[in-house]
Amino acid sequence: MKTTKNVLSSLVTLLRTYGHRLLAELKDEEIYWVPAQTQGRSIHSYFLHLVNAEIYWLKEFGFSPPEYLGKDTPFVELMQNYNDLENYLIQIIQEIPKDQLEIITPIKDGDTITRFGTFGWMIWRTSFHAIHHLAQIAYLRFTQGNPPPEDLETSWSKIIDQIIMLNHGSE
Repeated sequence: MKTTKNVLSSLVTLLRTYGHRLLAELKDEEIYWVPAQTQGRSIHSYFLHLVNAEIYWLKEFGFSPPEYLGKDTPFVELMQNYNDLENYLIQIIQEIPKDQLEIITPIKDGDTITRFGTFGWMIWRTSFHAIHHLAQIAYLRFTQGNPPPEDLETSWSKIIDQIIMLNHGSE
């Protein structure tokens, strides 16, 4: 099973498509709402974390992404950075050497990295991280009585099935 530039680009695009659906048609009070009597977070907080996690990994790999965004960053600016990072990631994917497409995980001995991971690994890792937090965002939407807009083409099951098929066959 070889990872290709097309697979990595498709993975980034598919998750962004799903993310856009989850983040559409939200009111400000829904974006910043935190469930009562929990240590939970808001949609804004989870989304900020997703964007900053991608920035973190890009920095770790020696790229020059935008600076980290603060907790007071307006939602519209977060969305713009999310879109800009998608374009930046796809551009990097098209330019990285072939050996960076392989899925090689980093190895650490305490705080010391003894083997660096590949860029392909980073894309898959941040994608699974995004799936986790996008599910939390979906939960917050449903909890507030405002589920994401209906769209069978960008439903969770459709997007996940397409992701599975990226490296495991065709439709």
